[in-house]
Amino acid sequence: MPSSLPLLCALLAPLQQAPQLAQPTVTLRRVAADSPSEVGSAQVPQPPFEPSADRRTAATTITAGGRSLRLEVTDPVASAPPALWIDADADLARDDGELLPLQWEHAMFADVDLRPYGIDAVMMLFRRPTMLRATVRTLYHFEGELAIDGATIGVRWIDMDASGAPSRGDRWLSLPQARLAEVMLPNSMFVAREADEPWHFGSHELRVDALAATVTTLPNPLPLRWQPLSEPRHQFLAGRNARVTKWFTDQFEPDRAAFEREHGIDATRPRAQPVDWYHTLEFADARRFAAATGKPLLVEFSRDGCEWCKRLPWATYQDAAVVARLQQFACVRIDTELDPDRTAEGLGHDGVPVLVLFDEHGKPLHALGGFRPPAEFTAGLDAALAKAGLPPVGNPR
Repeated sequence: MPSSLPLLCALLAPLQQAPQLAQPTVTLRRVAADSPSEVGSAQVPQPPFEPSADRRTAATTITAGGRSLRLEVTDPVASAPPALWIDADADLARDDGELLPLQWEHAMFADVDLRPYGIDAVMMLFRRPTMLRATVRTLYHFEGELAIDGATIGVRWIDMDASGAPSRGDRWLSLPQARLAEVMLPNSMFVAREADEPWHFGSHELRVDALAATVTTLPNPLPLRWQPLSEPRHQFLAGRNARVTKWFTDQFEPDRAAFEREHGIDATRPRAQPVDWYHTLEFADARRFAAATGKPLLVEFSRDGCEWCKRLPWATYQDAAVVARLQQFACVRIDTELDPDRTAEGLGHDGVPVLVLFDEHGKPLHALGGFRPPAEFTAGLDAALAKAGLPPVGNPR
């Protein structure tokens, strides 16, 4: 019987020859933030205020800076100026300095400085007719740099729990240093990624290498991993977009009926399964995708932190007439915040969302800007079909 040793060696050879993953480190230093980061995410939200039986007060308990604070707002949705009680010593007594007046901006937002309570952060109160929520924003972040393959890579670490140290529940950014300096809202929780999510650089990705399930506080210098992509980038971007979109739609849903009335949306219009969008960060990749599908390229330029960008999939993209028309295009979504070429800006589009139809040479043919209800959006897509030389699409019944 022939020896099985040669066969075993052949099977093990690829494993023995696989390149060792680089394990760089980055030293993070604490700096004052240019724009406060929002603490809280789809995974670790601050709980909403619960109204009292007579609805004259609403209360919640938030966690930040390693401590819990009980909050109570009087007349939470009234037009009269309400007051905020912060029970800082948890004695359920309204002590001096714990009762604060609130100044609402646009009748929706109010900021409260938490530094007198030992937390280096600002709390933002956000109210709607059916909801009141607190969001904590730190007044600092951590950052550092490292060199990989001759390039300087910047790392920014957002302290999501305001603990004062990098920890597992935080978020981070990693981009070429020059590009990181250009990002409009780097500390936004919708730009920074979860600690266990990678940042992509061509065919490689950078990951945090200290995320064992039992780890809470992370070491500094922070160990990283430089490795080939663990999944196709467009799949990762699609999954991340889905998670962020769900965070927004969960906030939208309680007010759906009022929103539809305000925007003249017929709730009885037929719905359908939305199209799958291809996600990328570069226009050249979008053109390659469209060429492979053989369909005209339609790009949605949007941002993860843009409310009206998320209103489109929630209120418009599920409409059956809209779906029937979008199916005629190669639908691509580009996050303008991270687009290295700033494609939308180069085309003269400063606001998002905006959908742009391109010909096979990458020349823009038609644009649809801003949020549009289904009926208006359908008319805009009909114009795009005509510009693309495609036949009209009938409305589903």
